[in-house]
Amino acid sequence: MLFCCGCDEPAAGPPAIQTQNLHSRPSTLRVVDGTDGAVVEVRSDFGIGRAALQRTGPEWPAKVTVRLYLKALEGFSVSGGGETLDKESLAIDRNEADGQPCFDVRVPRSVLDAGPRIEVQWVDFYR
Repeated sequence: MLFCCGCDEPAAGPPAIQTQNLHSRPSTLRVVDGTDGAVVEVRSDFGIGRAALQRTGPEWPAKVTVRLYLKALEGFSVSGGGETLDKESLAIDRNEADGQPCFDVRVPRSVLDAGPRIEVQWVDFYR
């Protein structure tokens, strides 16, 4: 007799989003599955950066959140399909994840629905 533990779980495949660092300074970008979408984790030692997010399938996940592991977030923008939204017009939550302070920015559906690629930019402290 064979038993299947966890057969209800979908097979792990490639992430629904590919990332690309667009800044001259290195940042670590990692896509993880969230409870109802994808979370793009950003770790930026320099604190200033820019990245492209490209969906790999025909649709974006139901929810896309950019999680920035920074001590502050003075500037943030997301753009796609000719639309650019800045920090003041976005839902941003200050949280703690993995024992570190972070900011969760939910990417609006209007930006996701505009096309297969979006760009995000962040600044921890204006210098």
